[in-house]
Amino acid sequence: MTTVASPRPGWPGWQTAPLTTAALDGTLDAVVAVDVRAFWTPPAQEWDVVARVPAPAGRVVVGFSVMRPGADDDVAAEVGRAAGARGLRVTAVHRGATAPIPSAAVELRRALTPTG
Repeated sequence: MTTVASPRPGWPGWQTAPLTTAALDGTLDAVVAVDVRAFWTPPAQEWDVVARVPAPAGRVVVGFSVMRPGADDDVAAEVGRAAGARGLRVTAVHRGATAPIPSAAVELRRALTPTG
């Protein structure tokens, strides 16, 4: 695992590690994953880790390459199902005409509770 402290007070630090063994304690303003197939392939146990760490207003962003037409919708639906089972909801799907392969990102936040 590699942990890098914040370069300046008030700036974010970062950590690189296998998600299921990362030392994620406390709450995070953002969790970002790019091309991590585990997030849309059952059993998607990585969501157990990710679902517990966002701050109340935090967000989770799962980005991926769109390898075939329509794959963005399929992956977004699978991400939504896996995350939804753990109390997160899809708030947006962003698409980009990146080269050489298009990309997309699913943005999620904690599901609303009856009290707000």
